[in-house]
Amino acid sequence: MERIYVFDTTLRDGEQVPGCQLNTIEKIEVARALEELGVDVIEAGFPVSSPGDFNSVLEISKAVTWPVICALTRAVKKDIEVASEALKYAKRKRIHTGIGTSDPHIKYKFNSNREEILERAVKAVKYARNFVDDVEFYAEDAGRTENEYLARVVQAVIDAGATVVNIPDTTGYCFPDEYGAKIKYLIDHVDMKNAILSTHCHQDLGMATANTISGIINGARQVEVTINGVGERAGNTPLEEVVMALKSHPERGYYTNINTQKNLRYQPFGVKPDEHAGTTQQSHCWSQCLCPFLGNPSGRGAEKRRNLRDHQSPRCGNRQQLHCTNSAQWPCSIEKQINDAGGKNRNGRAG
Repeated sequence: MERIYVFDTTLRDGEQVPGCQLNTIEKIEVARALEELGVDVIEAGFPVSSPGDFNSVLEISKAVTWPVICALTRAVKKDIEVASEALKYAKRKRIHTGIGTSDPHIKYKFNSNREEILERAVKAVKYARNFVDDVEFYAEDAGRTENEYLARVVQAVIDAGATVVNIPDTTGYCFPDEYGAKIKYLIDHVDMKNAILSTHCHQDLGMATANTISGIINGARQVEVTINGVGERAGNTPLEEVVMALKSHPERGYYTNINTQKNLRYQPFGVKPDEHAGTTQQSHCWSQCLCPFLGNPSGRGAEKRRNLRDHQSPRCGNRQQLHCTNSAQWPCSIEKQINDAGGKNRNGRAG
């Protein structure tokens, strides 16, 4: 079995969901819940972006123990210096730096050229390594970056000291076979040394989870996700979907450190898992307990993006009656997951 590392960016990329902003106390509460869940890396914020983000990264670093605390930067010295200062109390720390690598980004965003971008990427990684041993590099808009050039960038930043290289489908553009082929191309054409590749997918075309799984199958060993898939535009890859997909298919040979049976103590906005829900519904309910953007009784936050994630137990109308009967009598006829995978034993009801 090969381990897949879970990098949660709910507190950074997830917070970009429209209409939502957490204060430091709320972020700490979510970070502690993520630690209890078993997340490997918590991206706590973008410290240079605001004093609030800086303080949140600083305080989260004090509040959690074993997950790696990650701070985002651009390929800019000042960003990296500020991130390092924000991470000074972290027991395990990572700087996540990077730059756009697609031709549209190079031409229109940076008014630059490929060689100059490559040089800036290497300099950023080398500078970050002066502060931390764990440096992740993101090739922004890698989904639209030509593979041969992307491989050159990935090789260069690994040689410069990157321990993780993030291959984002920034615009949610790729099809699963295309994204998987990109990951495989990098695995086949780059000397990875001891570094690993990471997925980071978006939901603009509804393929974030499929692309992430395709990335894993083709060699990525870290997944960047958010609770319930919250994030800018259509959202990010949902943590719960990837984790339960891998758990439901042990024959594929992958596992995560996520404890899907954990009864989480941190339910900051009063959302409680439904003990009557089936396995699949429970996996979404557990994630909702963590997600301050959803189920918040104060009314602040984005709407639920899909009915599948609504916090309610399944009740049987006429059209559902057959499935409910089957689920009650023969669970394996409806649900693939093992009975206790979502944290509760089955205790179904109908009517």
